Order: sequence, then structure tokens, then C-alpha cells
Amino acid sequence: GFYLSNSFRARWYGLVPEVVQIRSLFFDDRDIRERLSYYLIVNQIFSVIARAGHDGLASEAELLAILRARLKKLAQELTGAGGEFATSLLDKPHITAKANLAIRLGDVDE
Repeated sequence: GFYLSNSFRARWYGLVPEVVQIRSLFFDDRDIRERLSYYLIVNQIFSVIARAGHDGLASEAELLAILRARLKKLAQELTGAGGEFATSLLDKPHITAKANLAIRLGDVDE
């Protein structure tokens, strides 16, 4: 799906006037960060970390530490939405995940 930021709505309207007709594309920044953290971190990066750990290429703890260090660096270097995204990942006690994660943890293949 597409997630356009409410905080940039006027800018989007100026760039693509037709988007005015598709209000369902716009979300609050907090909601976008939640969804992006799920798709990017849980679905993609955690999958790579888990696979590398299972294959004995590196420990998951080491790879998670590398990810955390990279996020800290990005939080300091990036401004705007990118920096806010990295900071939000570091500050949250939990990252949002879908309920089907419990099924995967139970080693049940959907």
C-alpha cells in the first residue's frame, strides 16, 4: 500500500492535484512509522537476521547490536521523517507485529 503523510498533504496536492480525490492514502506520521517499522524491520531485516542466525553465519544478538548501532547513527545524521523514524525505533519498547507472528513462532506454516 501507499502511505502519504498528512503533514505533507498540501505539498502532495501541489505536486499531484489528482491525489485530492484519494483521501484514503493519507495517514498520520505516527501510523506511517508503525506500519513501516513492521514492513521494513519485522518482515525484512528481522527475517535476514533470523536466517543468518539459524545458518550459523552470525549470532542474532550480534546482528541486532549492529542494527541498533546503525539506527543510532541514522537518528543522529538524518533530519525530518527519516530521523524521526530511526529515533522511534530506538525509543519504543516493542515493535508492532502482526498476530500471525505467533503462528510462525509455534512453527506452524500458514
